[in-house]
Amino acid sequence: MSYAYGKCFDPTGARHGIPTFPWRCAPDGYATSRQLRARNLRPGGQQVAAQVLRPRYRRGPLVAYLYRIDQAKPVRPMTPGKRRALECAMLAAGAVAASAALAIVIGVRLSGYGVPVSLLLACCLSCVATFCSLLFRVIGAWSTTTHRCTRPGCDFRVSLTHTGSAENRRWQEIAARHPHRTH
Repeated sequence: MSYAYGKCFDPTGARHGIPTFPWRCAPDGYATSRQLRARNLRPGGQQVAAQVLRPRYRRGPLVAYLYRIDQAKPVRPMTPGKRRALECAMLAAGAVAASAALAIVIGVRLSGYGVPVSLLLACCLSCVATFCSLLFRVIGAWSTTTHRCTRPGCDFRVSLTHTGSAENRRWQEIAARHPHRTH
């Protein structure tokens, strides 16, 4: 047994406080959170059951925490609201990256004309801010539901964002039976 291997092997937890194993030598029945996720499981609130250490030269060891597979719970299903929020977040992250790339392209083009760096920076930042603002407005409009009165000439409407189906249905009924007024 090598010296590095011996420092990482502590199955009783006497040295490290929890059972510790060398890299790639964990016993069956334990998995990292990524390995649990690959099996459609999650730790489910359980404490870390063990750890795996990988020694490194002149630095501290890499640590991977292990959870018991038999105590893991199934992954919660993706709800439509979570899916919509995740899509919006991914769209926003992509938009920020696209706007940054656009700002860099504009900055590179303007730098060829001898524009001062401070002016280039201001121009690039305003491009990023404008594009992100526009995108967040589009995302907000995409996630907004508007209920209008069905009576011709009535301008009653309600705009809702991030509401559940029950709240959405309640406002739809309110829009249908409100006192009709025209201007």
